[in-house]
Amino acid sequence: MPKYLSHSTYSPEAIAGLVENPQNRAEVTRPILQALGASLEQLYIDVGGTEIYAVLDVPDPTILGAISTAMYAAGSFSSIKISQVITAEDSVDVFKKAGEIAYTPPSG
Repeated sequence: MPKYLSHSTYSPEAIAGLVENPQNRAEVTRPILQALGASLEQLYIDVGGTEIYAVLDVPDPTILGAISTAMYAAGSFSSIKISQVITAEDSVDVFKKAGEIAYTPPSG
């Protein structure tokens, strides 16, 4: 299953809500993802409490798009960035294939 890294920034309103009612958001997020056939591998929060990093396994990118859109629309985040990631082992194949491509960079 494809793996994704999500980097999000809580909105000021979400931070205020968490200060008023501290909670483990991984416990809220896991069942939502599981109901859609996805899973939350890990959820990290920076020491300032505003930046969220999630490692996700998602079978279909449209599911991930729908989830992130719903969270953004709810006002929980001021930004959401998602990247598909691969293992270091798989990156070797990427670099091998890149070496086989006859690409010419732009010149001035």
